[in-house]
Amino acid sequence: QWMHHAFPRECPFPHVSGTTQQVTPRQFQEEAGESSSHDALSLQEEVEVCKDARQLAVAAGEVVSAELPWAPEEELFVKFPTDAKAGSSRGMFRAAMMILAASSLTMVTLSAAATGMAASSRGGLEKCVV
Repeated sequence: QWMHHAFPRECPFPHVSGTTQQVTPRQFQEEAGESSSHDALSLQEEVEVCKDARQLAVAAGEVVSAELPWAPEEELFVKFPTDAKAGSSRGMFRAAMMILAASSLTMVTLSAAATGMAASSRGGLEKCVV
């Protein structure tokens, strides 16, 4: 919500899922009977109406809040696996690949060690050390 208040044109208000429905400007005009765009004069008139309403409220002794509108609802998005079998088979595949990689590394290391041992017994160790 704070992103909407900081950047109102770039970030729309985060309504709770399912409470609003997007409509095109044409659909809005058909449903509401109003235009979806305004010219500078109509916007200035709206600003004046709001100023007058605020002044009337202050004159009547009403408390005018300067707080930003804030909805107490919070919606967290969590993605759950859709199929438990797919998740477990993926985990088993990953474990098998890790075991295969570890055993390949072990074999290469043992092979290099055996080659080094054979070379050192023949006295050619300096040729094998890099």
